[in-house]
Amino acid sequence: FQKMAAAKESSKKKKKFILRPGGVLPEGVTEEEISIRWYPEEQKAIDFIRSELKDQLDARNSTVDSDSRLMRFLRRHNLDPVNATANYREHIAWRESEGLDDKHDFLIANNLDPKSVPNGKRVVELMPQIPCCFDKCDLVGNP
Repeated sequence: FQKMAAAKESSKKKKKFILRPGGVLPEGVTEEEISIRWYPEEQKAIDFIRSELKDQLDARNSTVDSDSRLMRFLRRHNLDPVNATANYREHIAWRESEGLDDKHDFLIANNLDPKSVPNGKRVVELMPQIPCCFDKCDLVGNP
C-alpha cells in the first residue's frame, strides 16, 4: 500500500489517498489524481529551484539532481524555495570540490561493484538500514 497525493482542481485543500487492497481507487478519485507525485506548491518550489539554478544544473548534466533530491532540501527548509536554493547551491559546490559527480559517473560508466571502492564494503553492509524511499509509506505512515 502506498500513500498517494492528489490535488483536485475544484478544491485547494490537500488530500492524501491510500490505495485499497488490490489497487482499487477510493471513490471519487481518478487515475490522473493518483499519478500526481507532488502537491502543487511542492512542484512550484521544485520548479523555482530548477529555474534559479538552471545554468548550474545544465552544466552539471548530472543524474543526481532529481526532483526527489530537491524535495529533500525543500523539506529541510519547510518548503522555503529561496533558502532551499541557497543550500542546494552550496551542496553543488561541495560535490564539485570533492569531485563526487566524477566519481559517481566513473562508477556507473565502468559498471563497478560498490564494494570495490574505499569503504564501499561498509556502505553496502549498512545499506539495509538506510531508508531510500521516504515517500513510500505503509497505512500508518511508516517508511
